Amino acid sequence: MISKEAIQKLRNEIGLRSGPVLSLYLATNPASRDVLDYSASGKRKPFVIRAKDTLKALAVPEAIASRVIDRLEHDVIRGRTRAVFASEDELEVYDLNVDLPVVNLPHGEVLARWGEPYVLPLVLALDEYERYAVVLLDEERWRLFEVYLNDVREVADAFRAVAPETWRKLSESKPATPMGLGARGTTARGGMGRDRFDRRVLAWTHRFYRQLAGELEGWLERLGAERLILMGVPEETRYFEELLPRAVRERVVA
Repeated sequence: MISKEAIQKLRNEIGLRSGPVLSLYLATNPASRDVLDYSASGKRKPFVIRAKDTLKALAVPEAIASRVIDRLEHDVIRGRTRAVFASEDELEVYDLNVDLPVVNLPHGEVLARWGEPYVLPLVLALDEYERYAVVLLDEERWRLFEVYLNDVREVADAFRAVAPETWRKLSESKPATPMGLGARGTTARGGMGRDRFDRRVLAWTHRFYRQLAGELEGWLERLGAERLILMGVPEETRYFEELLPRAVRERVVA
C-alpha cells in the first residue's frame, strides 16, 4: 500500500527532479491473461518484454534499464498497475490495485518517458481516491485497518499499548455499562452499593474510551485518513463515536 510518506516523496522530490528520469507505467493485473501468459520462447511476462523493447527505443542507459527490467522479472507483483521512476542513483516503485487509463496491456501499450519525471498519471489517481480508516471494536482487542486504492492493510501497532487484562476488564464491565451517553444518568437496580459500582464502572469505561479516542486521532493524522468507519456492536460504536473529538467525529461515514 502506498503510504502518506511515499505520496509526499512523489510530489515533493520525484516530481521536482530536473535530471533525466525514466517514468514507466505498466498494466500488471494478475487476473489478466496477458499478464499470466508467457511467451513461448523467452518465458517472460508480456509486460516485461514490452517494457524492455520500449526502454530500448527510448535509448534509456543500459544500467538503468537493466535495474528496471530485473525488478519487473523477479518481483512478485500483485497490483493492477506498476509505476516506476528510475534514475542513475535511485529506483522508486509504486504498485496500485487500480487500473490507470494510460496503459492498455492487451493492445501492447506501455507508457514510458525518458527525461523530466512524468508523475501526473499517478498523482491524478492518488487524488481520486480517499484513504479510509476502519476500526473494529472487538471484545478481545480493537483493530485498526487502512483502506486505500482498493488495498486493505492492518495497522499492527494500533491499540497495542493497551494491556490484555484491560481488554478483559472492558469486556467484563459491559453488562453494567449503558452503551450511550444519554444513559449516563440512569441507575441500575440492586441497591445503593450496586449503583455506586455501576457508576464507577461507567466512569472507568468513559475514561478508557476517551484514551482510545485520542490514540485514534493520532493514527488518523499519521495515516492521512480522510474517512473513518466504525465496526462492531451498534451500541458500542455509537458510544465511542460520541466520545471522539469533533474533528474526528466529522470523518465518520459508517
